[in-house]
Amino acid sequence: MIIRKFARADIPLMARLGRQYWETSNFKTLNFSIKKCHALGEIMLTDKRYFAVVAEEEGEIRGMFMGYLSEWPYGDEYIATDLLVYIDPKHRGGTAVVRMIREFERWAKKSGVTQIRPGTSVGNKKQLLSFYRRLGYKNVGYSFLKEVKDVK
Repeated sequence: MIIRKFARADIPLMARLGRQYWETSNFKTLNFSIKKCHALGEIMLTDKRYFAVVAEEEGEIRGMFMGYLSEWPYGDEYIATDLLVYIDPKHRGGTAVVRMIREFERWAKKSGVTQIRPGTSVGNKKQLLSFYRRLGYKNVGYSFLKEVKDVK
C-alpha cells in the first residue's frame, strides 16, 4: 500500500470512506452530508493549514488521514491535530496508519508546530492508547459527549 498526497480526484472516494467511518462511529447521531465532504476535500487541497494523505492499493483508496494546524489561543504557538484517521476494515492490520501518521508528523514539524495532539472518540480505547504510546505519544485527556437535545 502506498501513502500519497490527497488529490482532487480522490474527493468522491474520500466521501465514501467518510461515510463508512460515520456509519461505525459514535458520530452517527449527527447527520452526514456528501456535499460537506466535497467542500472539505476542496479545503484540504487549497488551505495550507490542512493536511490530507490517502493509502492506496491497486488503484483504490483504502484509507485516509486528515489533519490541520490551529493556533494556541493563549500564545503564539501552533498545534497539529488529526481530523480523521480511517482505514477500510477489510484492509486493516498493515502499516498504512503508522505511515500516514508519520507523514502528518513530518508535515506538522515543517509547519512549525510545537505539539501534535491526535485524539480519538471511536475504537477500542485500550488498543488505541497502546498504539499511540508505541508511536511516542502520551495520554493527556479524555473525550466526553452530552446530547444537547436531551438536556433539560
